[in-house]
Amino acid sequence: MQADDTFDAPAPASPNGAQRPRHPARAPPTQLQVSNDGPPDRATPTRADTSQVAAAAQEVWQRVDGALSPVIGVRGVAALYKRSLHLARARHPWLDAAADGTHESLRETLSWQSPDIAAAAHADVLQTFCDLLNQLIGSTLTDRLLAPVRELAASGHAAQDPSP
Repeated sequence: MQADDTFDAPAPASPNGAQRPRHPARAPPTQLQVSNDGPPDRATPTRADTSQVAAAAQEVWQRVDGALSPVIGVRGVAALYKRSLHLARARHPWLDAAADGTHESLRETLSWQSPDIAAAAHADVLQTFCDLLNQLIGSTLTDRLLAPVRELAASGHAAQDPSP
């Protein structure tokens, strides 16, 4: 049966014999074709793409640690990072898996999402972190301390928000 034939067939009857309406807006499921001799024949991202996003996110956070630890201390950076994760979980509940607050757990959690979703969630956590830091030390000092980190985040896939 061809995909187009699905909509030409008569509507199935319900248990009481009445015709159920068709939903022409619902297309039949798309079949993904994957060959063993090359990359998948599809436009969706691969696991490797997601791993790259997750690794870039981990690098951003290591740089944040390096830039801010001399100013607010290791525990101060960790507290802001954990608070940022906590606040971002309201919008990305699956970030709960990174609740222990380590960069490794965030990398692992991001690696199980699609690259777009992982990048958007990481951008959200990073923006939340910057907002909290702005409240703590002010925007001028935040911008000065995080300028190199923002450049890395803007050039990497992990912190870019994929929405237009």
